[in-house]
Amino acid sequence: MNIELTAHFYFKGSGKKKTVNWMEDNPRLQQKEKDSDKVVREIPLTSDEVKQEYRRLFIKHKNEGKSITLEDTDDVVHIIDLTDVRNIELTSKEGNTDAVQADLCTES
Repeated sequence: MNIELTAHFYFKGSGKKKTVNWMEDNPRLQQKEKDSDKVVREIPLTSDEVKQEYRRLFIKHKNEGKSITLEDTDDVVHIIDLTDVRNIELTSKEGNTDAVQADLCTES
């Protein structure tokens, strides 16, 4: 299952909006053994669960004053300083197309 995500970032001051669209291919949550990296099982995530994971991640990085890097469906990399963001609108839905894996990295 592929999940299509869209985030609209609204910036402080200027009020400009930046939209990024990306896809997650078969998103799964990995359960690992205690004190080990051994994966016990993988749990498939729904569209809403993926959206909530990104929501938590965006809030965490915004509170820590970090930037994020997202690669969109057109292979364009976006670096967004979340300290400059006033508001984020995030949507997700199940998609039927081939997915492009989104890379989400923090920038200090």
